[in-house]
Amino acid sequence: MIDFELDELRQNDWWLEVLRAYQPVRTPRKADEEAVDSWLERVRDVDGVDRAELSRIHGKLIALGLLKFQLEGRTCGVRYQLSASGKHLLSGRAVVDLSTEPTTEDGPERAAA
Repeated sequence: MIDFELDELRQNDWWLEVLRAYQPVRTPRKADEEAVDSWLERVRDVDGVDRAELSRIHGKLIALGLLKFQLEGRTCGVRYQLSASGKHLLSGRAVVDLSTEPTTEDGPERAAA
């Protein structure tokens, strides 16, 4: 992600709340098997997020490469899934930690003396 996209995510915590709503739900099928339904129906309500903003937030998360979508046909409509980048971001393995100050490859940026 580029800097202005990271800045937008830092300023809009509710975007991450929408992204978290798409974390896969684990549903065991048999004692020795675990299935993950990672394609989910569109989230219509997220605590703390204005319902009127959800469409714009979905579009932004897709544009940032954090959320994927696919058309499932007339009965299911559009379904969503976290992208690899979205999963890494939510798991804390993201290249950039959104809760900290920007860093360089050598470590935290330091003010020039």
